[in-house]
Amino acid sequence: MARHNLSLIAFTSLYCFGLRIWAFTLPGLFASNYSSSSTSEESSQQHPLSDQDIRQGTHGAVASESSICSQIGIDILQAGGNAADSMIATTFCVGVIGMYHSGIGGGGFALLRDQNGTYEFIDFRETAPAASTQDMFVGHVDNATNGGLKSGVPGELRGLAYIHEHHGSLPWAQLVMPAVRVARHGFPITEDFVRYTRNTMAHRGDWITGDPNWSIDFAPNGTLLGLGDTMTRKRYADTLETIATAGPDAFYAGPLADATVDALRAQK
Repeated sequence: MARHNLSLIAFTSLYCFGLRIWAFTLPGLFASNYSSSSTSEESSQQHPLSDQDIRQGTHGAVASESSICSQIGIDILQAGGNAADSMIATTFCVGVIGMYHSGIGGGGFALLRDQNGTYEFIDFRETAPAASTQDMFVGHVDNATNGGLKSGVPGELRGLAYIHEHHGSLPWAQLVMPAVRVARHGFPITEDFVRYTRNTMAHRGDWITGDPNWSIDFAPNGTLLGLGDTMTRKRYADTLETIATAGPDAFYAGPLADATVDALRAQK
């Protein structure tokens, strides 16, 4: 596939619940929201589009669950980026806002279509950690959902880096920095956020508000953020900025990787 001839890319992240992001290069630029965690009919009923969700132009199309992130994808297209660039930037943003189902801690799939009709499918799902064994959950079923060993080695950054290397046209940092700004300066809490966090706490207790590692972002004043509140993720912004300037490998080796492994080992 030629780097500048990519006409369509569909990206599915599977960090937890899943999302889909579409980026096209064709006439009629717009952005809309879509979540793969519910049907299209359910999505239209729960999250009806308004005029504020639609952007029109002439270079292509971007669709994600967040109008903020879709606008970032549009901005990348208007800056001369292609569908791959737009998808990468949009994905980083969705990982900031929709952290309950997306982000650099997960993995996913991507389907690319060239202008000549050639398709490429990319699998960058998580892989088993080095300490895993074939029977490690036998007799310890709870460990499959609790503790650090259940976490796979994230593949999302590897997938995005591959797509950028083979199909991107803009500098890597230019695609990551918009998400850094969203994380650092804040974004409004959505209905999806409220629903997922409440469901999580209903099943797993108040660890979001009780653990300072989580509450610093999710409950900065001691109370879980609610609809319409502004959330900032300044530590995540620092992480993404490191990845923007040092490249994707900074996540898999060095201080970021060491901190991640230490945190996982601390989970019992």
